[in-house]
Amino acid sequence: SAKNIYISYRNGEISIIKPNDEVVKKYSTELSLAGLWKRNNAITILNKNISDLATQKIILSFPKTSFLRVHHHPFFGDYISDKNVFYKINNANQLEKIIEIPKPVEILNFFIETENKLWICARNGLFLVNNNKIEKSFFKDFAINSITKDFEGGYWVSTLSNGIIYIPSFNFYVDLLDQNKSTKLNCISINSKNEIWVGG
Repeated sequence: SAKNIYISYRNGEISIIKPNDEVVKKYSTELSLAGLWKRNNAITILNKNISDLATQKIILSFPKTSFLRVHHHPFFGDYISDKNVFYKINNANQLEKIIEIPKPVEILNFFIETENKLWICARNGLFLVNNNKIEKSFFKDFAINSITKDFEGGYWVSTLSNGIIYIPSFNFYVDLLDQNKSTKLNCISINSKNEIWVGG
């Protein structure tokens, strides 16, 4: 039913809470349930495979080395990550590859800023994806587990072991100047032509 609430557990158990508060428990045939979603009035589960909950029929299999995670978005639908590859689940329960980030590390989360602008949070940093291509990456030494944008346009980034980072804007420019020389800068200014001058 559309009004049921489904709760999945890592041990393979699924609790279905019905509108009359009745709780029905089902079990996946395999342990380590990674999540579930609804497509075409059927509940689909993810463990080592994508399967139909009612029939336990396997829809799609994954290699044993896979590390799978389900991600949900209230407007853009459901997604799966397998280590460093991020997929969208289409209406036919097929996977459409969106992006593969460098190195086979775990994708922890995602944030869709616009239809074409996606942030991928991973154990090796934060990746900005525009039109299914990595545009920039940040914090490569941090495990990023979440990002959101506030009403003023600033970004809040949470990490697994480096706290929370606030970034007013990701539109910035880095100029490392001549790194062969020891340069100490002590002032910066903008002139009437909007040119930036630095001095040391």
